Amino acid sequence: MSANTTPKWIKLEGEKGIWFREAADGSKAYMLRTSHGGQRESAALAGKSLAEVREIRAILEANAERGTPPFTYRELALAQKANVQEAHVRARMEQKRILADEKKRQNSTIRQIWENVYWPERTANVTYSKKDTLGIDGRWRHFIKPFFGEIPVQELQKRHFAEFLKQMREIDQLPKYPGAKPKHGKGAPPAKYSETTIRKCLKDIRRLWTVAQEHDLVSGAFPGKATIKDVRENEHKICYLEADEAKLLLHTVYERRTVDRIHHDVFCYVTLSLFLGLRAGDIHKLTWQNVAGHMIEDTKNGRGRFVDFDLEPVKIALQERLALYPVKSPADLLFPTDTGRIREDVPRRYFKIIAELGFNDVLKRRGNERQRIDFHALRHTYATQQITRGGVDQIKLKELLGHRRLEMTLRYVEIADSIKAEESKKILKVYNLPEPAMAIR
Repeated sequence: MSANTTPKWIKLEGEKGIWFREAADGSKAYMLRTSHGGQRESAALAGKSLAEVREIRAILEANAERGTPPFTYRELALAQKANVQEAHVRARMEQKRILADEKKRQNSTIRQIWENVYWPERTANVTYSKKDTLGIDGRWRHFIKPFFGEIPVQELQKRHFAEFLKQMREIDQLPKYPGAKPKHGKGAPPAKYSETTIRKCLKDIRRLWTVAQEHDLVSGAFPGKATIKDVRENEHKICYLEADEAKLLLHTVYERRTVDRIHHDVFCYVTLSLFLGLRAGDIHKLTWQNVAGHMIEDTKNGRGRFVDFDLEPVKIALQERLALYPVKSPADLLFPTDTGRIREDVPRRYFKIIAELGFNDVLKRRGNERQRIDFHALRHTYATQQITRGGVDQIKLKELLGHRRLEMTLRYVEIADSIKAEESKKILKVYNLPEPAMAIR
């Protein structure tokens, strides 16, 4: 037999349907011939041993007797391949399940989810102002973590939120810094945390729950939904200065501005807020570069915005400031603390001047926190005056105030409407009619 001649298939004695041929090296290859339903199939089973061929034949014969496919080797091979693939899929799914279970085990508590999943994801994907970032982190460290931290997220229940709400309404507010004095008078008791602070804490946990759901760490509805509804937002303050009060305050701080640096701080703070509507937090961070560039960066809503520092009263005040207290670098703060750091609070002398002028002693403000004049009241005053006297529309006022949403601006429009209502009543004096006005018939 020549080297190029292919050996013929030979029927294996005593074996039904099994054929073989022998290679030059003495090895044997087998072929299985089967028949079912009048169809014949010859399948070369390269690499199979005689025992394996017999096993395949037995499987096909048993299937034929039961009438259950596969009936041919080709069908059997395809089924076996499918079974192998299915086994691989099951193995991968099991591996994923094991990894998911391990992930859940490592992130089972509120603390683990916050530190490993929620907070890294939010700080990476959401742009916060520095103040907002510190606020969220502070609520986590002081309130959320101590109460909820070690509770498994799947075990969170309505009672946890009810207990948290009760606790928050009973504890005293932490001082902003060591040695801070109580508000409103010597020896006054520490303030309680506001409903707004409590609501923010609950919303922080709800956002964590949503992120945990996205990572398949928790399932089901958020159990604190009803509690959030029970916590009402604090009523928005409607404090503002009347025009004559604003003039008196400006005159007072102007007259005292040269007494010392703190008095000049107060003069500039009042000027910047009454004429530009700046928040205290914006003023704390002002640098001379901001003034030169007419921009405020890292605002409360995380966006920079244009500010007209060339407005005449503001420009004069800041020029005087620079002349009295020269700076070494444009990056220097306008109003640093004695140690050169950013202020955290409005100078207390401002509040002493407000008390001295008796603005909070008038009848409409006495004992009414919504009407009480604080520093933010100057921003309210700016907004209401822009609407009532300046004629600025709501959209333009929104940009001037740096609001992200018009709803914020509309609060000031409501205040302005109350001023217009007061103005409208002046017509009664023309007719010598007492207030309230008599209905026109």
